[in-house]
Amino acid sequence: MPATDETITRSFRFSEQAFRVIQEDAEKQRISVNTLMNHLIDSYVNFERYSKTMHTIKIPGQLLRYLLEAIHESMIIKVGQISGENIAESIILVKYGALTLDNIISHLRDLSRYGNLFEYNEVDTYEKLTISLVHQFGLKGSLLIAHYVQSIFNRINIHPFFHIAENAVTIEIIKEKV
Repeated sequence: MPATDETITRSFRFSEQAFRVIQEDAEKQRISVNTLMNHLIDSYVNFERYSKTMHTIKIPGQLLRYLLEAIHESMIIKVGQISGENIAESIILVKYGALTLDNIISHLRDLSRYGNLFEYNEVDTYEKLTISLVHQFGLKGSLLIAHYVQSIFNRINIHPFFHIAENAVTIEIIKEKV
């Protein structure tokens, strides 16, 4: 939740068992129950409600890696391109209302923060924006992610440089000189 959001006080009723689980998880994470509830609500508000419209399923990362290892690279590239053009664009338009560079970057952050697809890092300099997406899916996972992201950028006529590694994709967007 952004620091500028005002908070409100509300009370909710839920089962004792659910509360015990929330309390245990909060203790394990060394955060308050209130903070954990804010994280859960934030995840729903910013990701889950949009992913439901796309019938998103949650699978273990290792299963995704096994599936990718069983598929030919050319098919992975095609799936990445098609899903970036169709699925990603739809999610961005529903959530943000327009397909822009800022909204694409917000989508990548959402996939990291809420979807656990990869770790998102960025370095923003005067000359370029460098985005690193670090994951656990191997080289074929990098191919999928790179072509997914590349196809979204193509839709707004931005053509960044991609570096694909075993468990990471680095994206360099050269800034226009003013």
